[in-house]
Order: sequence, then structure tokens, then C-alpha cells
Amino acid sequence: MIERDYIMRMINMLVAMVARLLAFKNKKEYPQALLDIQTTGKTLLGIDRKLVDLFSVPQLMQLFGIAMIMQYLLIVHIKFQLFLAILQVFQKLQ
Repeated sequence: MIERDYIMRMINMLVAMVARLLAFKNKKEYPQALLDIQTTGKTLLGIDRKLVDLFSVPQLMQLFGIAMIMQYLLIVHIKFQLFLAILQVFQKLQ
């Protein structure tokens, strides 16, 4: 139950971010939108995007510990891929 609540909270955060991005796009506030993407991404992932880009999945597993990271990495990977897709769409809209 706790796991489901966590995932639902993360999904809600992503949906809220997309809504904010659309508002920023309509107002042409692109720098604010990019900052929101970075901030929300860091909140969702718990680490900075630049750090995630530096490591492979096995390195991240070693960094955080195998016991908890297997399940967490799957969730983070899915969220991060969605985050990157949103970022790419947003950049194309500029």
C-alpha cells in the first residue's frame, strides 16, 4: 500500500509539472519552464540529472546499494525516461 501511494504521488507530481509547463509555454516563459523541469526532476529522482547521466545502471546500483536499488531503479528509470521525453517535447515547442 505504501509503495502504491508513493508511485501515485510521483505520478501526480509529473502531471502537475506537465500542467505548469503548458502554462509556461502559453506565457512564453521558457527559462522558468526549464528551471521547473530541473527542479521537479531532482525532486522525483532524488538526485541531479547530471549525476544520473554520469553513471550507468550498474554503477548507480553500486552507489546506492543493491538491496533497495533494484526496485527503486526500475521506478526511477521509468520516471527519468518520461522526464526526458517531456523535456524533448518541450524543447521542440520552443
